[in-house]
Amino acid sequence: GREGFYSFFWARSNKININTNNSTTKWHVDIYNTSGFIIRQESFKNTTTISLKALKPSLYFIHVYNKDLFFREKVVKL
Repeated sequence: GREGFYSFFWARSNKININTNNSTTKWHVDIYNTSGFIIRQESFKNTTTISLKALKPSLYFIHVYNKDLFFREKVVKL
């Protein structure tokens, strides 16, 4: 599985698209700053687009999870 998987990408478009290909499962997204504080949370099914426009340029950590799976991503907001 992808548990504990890390990837790193640049958020040049001020948005992140997440597609789980699973429309029946409820997913959660938490965005953390470098101090470890949750700065945004949301839930979705199948796909979502998260705007990063309101965030300051920095490194962020995104956790995408449901009851069975957990993925971590690193994002640099330019």
